[in-house]
Amino acid sequence: MAPPIDQGRLEMLATGQLLLDWHNPRLRSEDQLGDEDEPDSTERQRALAVLMAKEYHPFRIAESISRHQYFLSEPMIAVRHGEKYRVIEGNRRLTALLGLQHDSLREEFTKENKGWRGLPTLDPDALFPVLIVEDARSIAPLLGYRHIAGIEPWGAYAQARYIVGLVEDGNSLVDVAELVGKTPTAVRSMYRDHEILEQGSKMFRLETSRARQKFGVFNAAMGNRGIRDHIGGPAPRHVDAEHWPLPDDRKQELEEVLGWIFGSKTESPLLTDSRQLGALSRVLADSSGRGLEVLRRGGTLNQAEAAITDPDEQFARAVDNAHSQIRATRPPQAGADLPQPTVELLLALRDLVEEILTQPRIERSE
Repeated sequence: MAPPIDQGRLEMLATGQLLLDWHNPRLRSEDQLGDEDEPDSTERQRALAVLMAKEYHPFRIAESISRHQYFLSEPMIAVRHGEKYRVIEGNRRLTALLGLQHDSLREEFTKENKGWRGLPTLDPDALFPVLIVEDARSIAPLLGYRHIAGIEPWGAYAQARYIVGLVEDGNSLVDVAELVGKTPTAVRSMYRDHEILEQGSKMFRLETSRARQKFGVFNAAMGNRGIRDHIGGPAPRHVDAEHWPLPDDRKQELEEVLGWIFGSKTESPLLTDSRQLGALSRVLADSSGRGLEVLRRGGTLNQAEAAITDPDEQFARAVDNAHSQIRATRPPQAGADLPQPTVELLLALRDLVEEILTQPRIERSE
């Protein structure tokens, strides 16, 4: 059972007493600052503020604060860090306040959005409501509901990072599911997919940033068994938080899947739409391996699909497509009014159909 939420104590604090969260789930792993990097230093905090302004667009919040003042009913939530407090809920709001209070930061933010220049300056000594809690883990149910299952969802990758953080804090995957209000299957899937990319980056030395940026697509890809089996990924029920999700010998397969779906620095992705994930899964699941061979030779997804399709099925599909297209575009006037080249093509098509219908059946040997 999930522990009760720490109700904390409400205080009015100046932004100078607050720190941006260097463990913010919104941040990519390469953007996060570990304790050894002095994340609470002025320089590091400034860098985090600039990053937040660039990536997570607090300008609209700053506009609202300028127009309506800060809503006292929306306190930030923080935990003590030395003499200050690390904000674990409300980092976009804190970034907006910092931009309104400090001209030098505002100039940095203006590089991304010139609208900052038109906002009035806010008193740097102004006080804002902050709910102080003893332990960040004590409000996991609140943050989980709000940003994963609830009213202000984070992006897919931020959700996965938060889930991983809860597991690293000693919670089981089942406990995490209860904490964040998701099904165990969904939590296991997001945890697995995050860790696949971590393994790809740290163990296999692969470029995974494109997949992280489109983590929702990667999560959908891993929901297709053919793709998941190709890299050796486990089904959700078999996810083990104690071990990397992929076998040690699947570097090539993971690199292939990442390239086909997301492309690379030198190659465009094979898929042009996430709706093609099902087709890629069917190609990879085909036991003949013919479609996979086509992909590895640089063929298209359509060519790979054709390679695994029975010839009779391919022909039937081609006839059906041709029939549908001709009926859909048939002109209202009859034969003599058609252009001569079109008449000749129709006559050739008639001859081809007669030839096919009268051709003796040749049985293929398996």
